[in-house]
Amino acid sequence: LRWVKDDVEAPDLWGAVAQERAILDATTSEIGNDPFTRDERRQLHERIDEIGAYLVRIHHPDVAHRKAVEDRLEYLKGAADRLGRKDWLNIALSTIVSIIVAVALPADQAREFLRFSWQLLKVFYAGAVGLLPH
Repeated sequence: LRWVKDDVEAPDLWGAVAQERAILDATTSEIGNDPFTRDERRQLHERIDEIGAYLVRIHHPDVAHRKAVEDRLEYLKGAADRLGRKDWLNIALSTIVSIIVAVALPADQAREFLRFSWQLLKVFYAGAVGLLPH
């Protein structure tokens, strides 16, 4: 019964992603895979730090989970230095989902974390068709 309860109460991550339709549009659009500029990489690094700080603020993960989150976000920063835009966005989405799972965010916090993360990152994809919802 515990497994059924856990399954029923688990956040619907794909549903949360689907609600943020702009994320899916961006990962499947023709955004190109050009590298980020040096200034964009600096801005990405700052925004990734904001994402980590937001998670700590809303969820208060323990030391082990905080370290796991920091490691994932550091990897994401490094990926911005070596990957193109489209490849990086796919890695970023999978990293955000893996963080949600790793710290076991409740459904409402998972949706807010995903939404907050996308709000910070979408500026780098403003050229994609239909990407910026009103």
